[in-house]
Amino acid sequence: MTRSPQFIRLCQLLREKSRASTDFKSVVLLMTQELCQWFHCEWGTFWQVDSSGSALDPVASWREPSLNSQRNHTHRFSLDEVIQGYQIFGERSEGVLKVAIKP
Repeated sequence: MTRSPQFIRLCQLLREKSRASTDFKSVVLLMTQELCQWFHCEWGTFWQVDSSGSALDPVASWREPSLNSQRNHTHRFSLDEVIQGYQIFGERSEGVLKVAIKP
């Protein structure tokens, strides 16, 4: 498998940053930012599986500085409303970037 020079530079950059830091959360934030910029994402969240293996916990989030965070927000839905929640998320209506489903 051949890797592009840009991908190799990204891997080297992430390796250097992770070795230079002793704080896991700061490394994760840097990695999230670099990966989001690499993939041209406006925002991203690094999720960690909890110790029981049954839930995901957000560890770090990053957003493009030019992204208007005032108009983008999270909608919350109950489990009974999951279909409606994912329809709104899929259409990106009302400036939605995230949908939270509560049990």
